Amino acid sequence: MATLLPAAEPRAPGPEDVASVIAMVDSLYFAQDPAASIAACSTAFARGVDDSRLRWRAARATIALGMLSDDAESRTTFYDAALGHARRAVELSRGIDERYWLAAAAGRRARPDQLLLGVRRRHPDAGAGPADGIAHPAA
Repeated sequence: MATLLPAAEPRAPGPEDVASVIAMVDSLYFAQDPAASIAACSTAFARGVDDSRLRWRAARATIALGMLSDDAESRTTFYDAALGHARRAVELSRGIDERYWLAAAAGRRARPDQLLLGVRRRHPDAGAGPADGIAHPAA
């Protein structure tokens, strides 16, 4: 007669679990499968893992998906998600990888028509050149 064992209590993922997830995420990404890489990240996040190293890897994979997308709306959606992962990574740790992927995600998310918008608001003549009809001092 079989004895039923009580179900194991769910436990918080330990450092060894995070390291193995990171190894799998990297392996999938470098095998040129960013969709599987982000799926592995999402599974870990759903299990309660919130690690900066995993977050910047999620940003990296999501940026790759955006770059591979043919549709502008899909690209924007991917870049928005990447920016969210990168921001969370920087909240958790201010390491170089976290900050690099935040800059990469922000750069990909920026719309070309808005790149100088903040500068132009502060300095209305920013970006003005000789062809703009404004008199410029000789260099």
